[in-house]
Amino acid sequence: MLRHIITDAIRTVINDDYIEYKLFYNLSENYSKNRVFTIIDEISRCIADDKKTTIYNLTSYLQEGTNISMDECKIKMLRIFAMLKNSEYSKYITVATSNNNMQLILNFKVEELDDDINLGSYTLKAYDINKIQFHMFPSQMSIKYAMVSCSLSEKLLSIINNYNESHENALKRRTFENNREKMKCILRHYSQTNTYIDSVRNFTVNKEGNMTCLPKGKRSILVNNDEQGNVWSKDNRQQIKYGKAVRYIFTKPHLPTIPDKMIQGISQSLKSAYTFEADLKIVEGSDIEYYYNGSRYNRHENTDTLQNSCMRHSNCEEFFSIYVNNPDKCKMLIANSDNGIIGRALLWITDCNTKLMDRIYGNDITINAFKKWALDNGYMHKLKQSYSNDTDWVTSTGEIVSETYDITLDNSDNEYYPYMDTFKYADDINSKVIVISNDVDNEEYMLDSTDGGPNGGTLCVDGNRYHEDDVTYVEYGSVSSGYYHNDDVFYCEWNDYYYHNDDGTDLLNGNTVYSQSNELCHLTYKDGYAHEDECMYSDFESEYFYTQDIEECVINGFVNRENTHTLTVDDITYTVHETVNIDDLLNHLSPND
Repeated sequence: MLRHIITDAIRTVINDDYIEYKLFYNLSENYSKNRVFTIIDEISRCIADDKKTTIYNLTSYLQEGTNISMDECKIKMLRIFAMLKNSEYSKYITVATSNNNMQLILNFKVEELDDDINLGSYTLKAYDINKIQFHMFPSQMSIKYAMVSCSLSEKLLSIINNYNESHENALKRRTFENNREKMKCILRHYSQTNTYIDSVRNFTVNKEGNMTCLPKGKRSILVNNDEQGNVWSKDNRQQIKYGKAVRYIFTKPHLPTIPDKMIQGISQSLKSAYTFEADLKIVEGSDIEYYYNGSRYNRHENTDTLQNSCMRHSNCEEFFSIYVNNPDKCKMLIANSDNGIIGRALLWITDCNTKLMDRIYGNDITINAFKKWALDNGYMHKLKQSYSNDTDWVTSTGEIVSETYDITLDNSDNEYYPYMDTFKYADDINSKVIVISNDVDNEEYMLDSTDGGPNGGTLCVDGNRYHEDDVTYVEYGSVSSGYYHNDDVFYCEWNDYYYHNDDGTDLLNGNTVYSQSNELCHLTYKDGYAHEDECMYSDFESEYFYTQDIEECVINGFVNRENTHTLTVDDITYTVHETVNIDDLLNHLSPND
């Protein structure tokens, strides 16, 4: 239907007679008319499919099989473009130029169009035309009109895959699994469907961990971000509670019904993934050593730099005496959750009584929470959370300063030293009292080793020496446990471990996972891999398929939809495998006949 509507519109702009007798005067009338229809059909296809085309492409259609030169055909197409640009449709069509050719970009500005458009036999709102366009061509889904951002959709899918409820009753367990599949289907629906100005949309979570959306009646606007490309403009966006947002996303009238308990559970999991929900607590003495150990970390969340800390291993426990024995100068702030800590940072009192927060270990949400605590409690924190940039600090008033500091410490009982990010410079380590500093001029000794000694900070991997932060410790997989360069490892979200690239399998969605994972399914028809929660097994075809590609057939059960056809018996249409004929179906329906 859309193609007919658009064709009527093009014919209204480009009059058939004018083109035939003015632009194509040197062609026979019948051939001219056929070429006109070809051009009209091509332009119509571009509009209906929301694709970009060039003068060269359309000129080629015109020139093919004729004795008209490409230059002359190009002139004719330019005149067609000009007619479109100067017509009543000019406010709906953008003609963009490039260095060597001209592109015809046909894009309805859906949120600006509230007027009626006379399309020959039809009169429709321009707004409705755009909705029809995208719904008929789901592959043309635009991020501008997305219900949820890609990052939020991926996070929701991950939470849904890992969400569980305990049910002893088999029927309730199947019902739960069905509801989980419904939620995944809803996300897939949103990934293929545009949502417009008559609906709340553009849900995402910002860097501060707040859920935001674009209210009904407000225009979707894309702006260019150097790091992320095209992103939604912050104009008119509103903050919304997690529970309300998740409920809105999954409880549309035309969508499958999801139990309220499940929506609440998903909402809570999503909120905990993006918001800081831990207790900040200062520890000192032996508690610093206790909480440095990786066994006290929360393994249920992605704690980013914390889970990759080089000092988290049990063989490092005897390195922390310099922290433990100086409680008047060194303490540690931890973020404690129900399943372990999710962040930590050393707190220093310098010789001039300045309070400093050292490098913060954790994810972005945790780091922001620590920074806020520092500002609220009179501490300066590092400008950049890394092993470099030792002298730049942010004061409690938000001012950025560059300063060096000395810290005098009791060294009478220290045989080993930890890896230090900032105060790693010392002029002496053999005295009972030593001074550490962030001043590189005091570089007699550097306390940046992972083996408990000074003058480290680098590790030898495969014959090459790298800085601590450029390597990752791999504990599991087929390779020997040890440090590997970051370029040679990957993080597997399925089980929250790092693996060597040799143990990785690339999924069809672009992610990399552990190749020996029990959750991995091979999709022969796609020649790739996916998570088992995204797939179903066909007993008849003896292979896995994406759930959205599965069709339940009356005889053979679940099979690949592409391998099915329909047969009709007594005005009832049945979906069957392509190998099933009418006799097979009749025999199945009436086995005793």
